[in-house]
Amino acid sequence: MPSLHTDDVIPTAIAARSRAIDSASTQTILVTEVAESIIEAADDGLFTVTVAEGSATSADIQWVMEVLRKGGYTVTTSTTNLVISWSL
Repeated sequence: MPSLHTDDVIPTAIAARSRAIDSASTQTILVTEVAESIIEAADDGLFTVTVAEGSATSADIQWVMEVLRKGGYTVTTSTTNLVISWSL
């Protein structure tokens, strides 16, 4: 049986449905970019990633940062980017 954790990279069906319904919002676009970037970095053996905030609103950015922090990530801003890192 595999021992890798998947709860951090596989969204729940409810979350996937919610994002599909709201696929064009700035929040969904930012969440998708963050998730894809984290997965790609992890696949490359990295523990940090920089993600452009794009056209996300300040409220969207703050919400995503809080969700990431609650999930154990370290998040800072650098100009118009989020710098996200993780390690235990």
